[in-house]
Amino acid sequence: MNTPKFTDKKYYIILSFVTSLFFFWAIALTMGDVLNKHFQNVLHISKSKSRLVQLSIFGAYALMGIPAGLFMHSRDYHNFQLYKSTGP
Repeated sequence: MNTPKFTDKKYYIILSFVTSLFFFWAIALTMGDVLNKHFQNVLHISKSKSRLVQLSIFGAYALMGIPAGLFMHSRDYHNFQLYKSTGP
């Protein structure tokens, strides 16, 4: 019986690692919303100024996304990943 390679036991650790990374990423994004309200109270700033915190968090994705993509493209990481996933 042919089973897909993804279901091999050696991939369970990798799958759990990637899944936990997404979980921690979601926690970090959610904490930004919670901390934003606390920043308003502790620092005595208005809602419009506290929205700059959200802008800085999500603005970092826009600001660093293009340079990170160019870096990955210049290093040819896509072909490396394809080689590693289909390699021996």
